[in-house]
Amino acid sequence: IYVFLAKPIYMLTHDANLSFLIINLLATGFGAIAIYLFSKKLFNKPSAIAASLLFLSSPAIYFHSLAAFTYMLDGCFIMFLAYFAYLSLTEIKLKYAILSAIFLGLSAGARQQDIVLLFPLFLYGIHKQKFKNIIISILTLAIVCFSWAIPMIYLSGGVKSYISACKIQAECGEHGNILILFNYWVRTGGKLLRIISKVITIGLIPLIIIAIINFKKIIRDKKTIFFAFWIIPCLLFWFNFHLSNLGHTFTCIWAIFPILAYALYVGTLHATSLQKIIFLCVFVNIIVFFFDPKPHKPFKNKTWYQEADLRKRNDFMKYKIQYIKENFSPSDTIILADTGGSGNLAQAGYYLPEFSFYHLNALIDKGKFTVLFTKNREYVKVIDETSVFSIPNAIKNIVLFDEIYPKYLVNSNIMDSIYLDKNIYIQIIKVNDKNKIKYDYKKWEII
Repeated sequence: IYVFLAKPIYMLTHDANLSFLIINLLATGFGAIAIYLFSKKLFNKPSAIAASLLFLSSPAIYFHSLAAFTYMLDGCFIMFLAYFAYLSLTEIKLKYAILSAIFLGLSAGARQQDIVLLFPLFLYGIHKQKFKNIIISILTLAIVCFSWAIPMIYLSGGVKSYISACKIQAECGEHGNILILFNYWVRTGGKLLRIISKVITIGLIPLIIIAIINFKKIIRDKKTIFFAFWIIPCLLFWFNFHLSNLGHTFTCIWAIFPILAYALYVGTLHATSLQKIIFLCVFVNIIVFFFDPKPHKPFKNKTWYQEADLRKRNDFMKYKIQYIKENFSPSDTIILADTGGSGNLAQAGYYLPEFSFYHLNALIDKGKFTVLFTKNREYVKVIDETSVFSIPNAIKNIVLFDEIYPKYLVNSNIMDSIYLDKNIYIQIIKVNDKNKIKYDYKKWEII
């Protein structure tokens, strides 16, 4: 759906990145409206205004509005789903049940796991409807899903290819024995706390304090059940499957804005005090987003979702892509690129479609028992912990596009670093058809 919506805009702009950013900005605007309507319905008008301001000033929202990812569109659809699901629950009208079904279907078109994670919220929202209305709502959901699923399956190469790709992605979540799983739970909990701090910054402190003080009231509040059906399935997924980056949390993280706004409203008990607290939170959010504590440091994949990350990443991509185009041929060069938080494999692949890309997934997502090897969107399942691949014939150069590959390269002495601009550099390895790539969960090397 993200690409489909951007295509008409691309016909006017002839710029793919700009087309996606326009979609993101529109999604941000409509998302703010959805948050306002949802918060006003659940709580009150002051809380609704505060929630919208917290949302629009959030560094995480700023960042994803200005980067070509699907997350903003996904979050916008989900926020409208939550709003209409709550209206269906409280007013029990068929039109709201149908609208919640439509927005669930649209959100699944943006990110397909939404159909699983948010289906409990959808069902809870329509469960008070008449049985006939429930059937109509589910049929509406099916129609919306088929409207995007059929073209997607066709473009994927058919049903078998689509199911195969889904299985490969699903197997990424296997974590082995209970000790590894427990370690994953601990790391995921820490990551989730860091993500929340990046979404609401200083607002996390009063949110925790007010939640502790009003814990009994929160547990007894019927609205808590609605949020539980929204948030708990997402938490179960992240803690038992996979939580890669902040954008993945957009399935429910937007709920934190109305929750925080109402918590501040309850905690201040005065309109003027609420305004001052909201102003402080918005001010801190803006400072966090625009202040660069390390202006001379190069771009890193572990982003803090700041304006500097966007700017440095643009330079990072621009200089590397330009250098590769000017100095290498697709016939004798392969590129190692990462699919981490920066998404450089997808970006580099878009601007360098004629080149072959390799992705050594084991280096990035350590602790898994299934390894994915990627080349030009083709996936090969590797089940052993150490893998060896031959360098294709006629290949003379391996370009290390992302920082993770030099970091885990054993024989780094064979690597040449070429500085492109200030702190931006690219690494090159000269190879021949007798060389092979060997890698496992901890390192890789050229043999």
